[in-house]
This record gives sequence, C-alpha cells and structure tokens, in this order.
Amino acid sequence: MNSSETKPVKVAILGLGYVGLPVAQQAVAAGFSVTGFDLSERAVGGLNGGHSHVDDIRDSEVQAMILGGFSATSEVGDIAGHDVYVICVPTPLSPGGGPDLSAVESAGRTVAHGLASRCTCGS
Repeated sequence: MNSSETKPVKVAILGLGYVGLPVAQQAVAAGFSVTGFDLSERAVGGLNGGHSHVDDIRDSEVQAMILGGFSATSEVGDIAGHDVYVICVPTPLSPGGGPDLSAVESAGRTVAHGLASRCTCGS
C-alpha cells in the first residue's frame, strides 16, 4: 500500500516524564504522529519550545521529535480521536503501602473521553 492510501496512525502518550517522553521519542522515530499529554503546562510549554525536562533526553532530541511530528498538550480535547493511547503516569505508594492508582484512573478517564469521540455507537 502506498502512503497516499493509508492514514497516519495518531498516538497519544499520557504522561511526559521519565517514561512517557522516551516512549514518545521512540514512537516518533517509528514514524507515528505523536501527541503527548501532560498536566504540567510548564513541561508542555518547554517541550513545544524544544526543551527537555528529562535528563536522558537532550533539547536537540526534542527538537528532532517536533520535526518528526510530535507536539505536547495539556488540553484533553487535543488527544480525542487518536488511534493509540499509552498511559505513562506515576504510581507512587499509597498511605497503605500499595500503589496509588489515582493517576492511572484519571488517565483512564481521559482515554475513555478520547475513545468516545471515535465511537459510532447507535449511529
């Protein structure tokens, strides 16, 4: 199939920290259109300006990601209708000693919102 017959796969990465940003980098390198979502407007602004906040990724690598189809956002609507969602959020310990899954649950609700925008249920 030639490229004119295929629609580019849109990937949303939720959480752009020490796990999410490298995942986004690899997805861009694989040729995907990637939108990174993070609640930190400071991180989002820095990334869109070509600046990394993660020690393992240089500014020049973020700039290359942007040229390859990466953008960052803190707006939920910007990741609606994507084809793939990857959740990379922290799971610190809860007061009871188990994992605090509140960030995962929140990311799950965000993904559900994005998936609902693709639903043709009942139409």
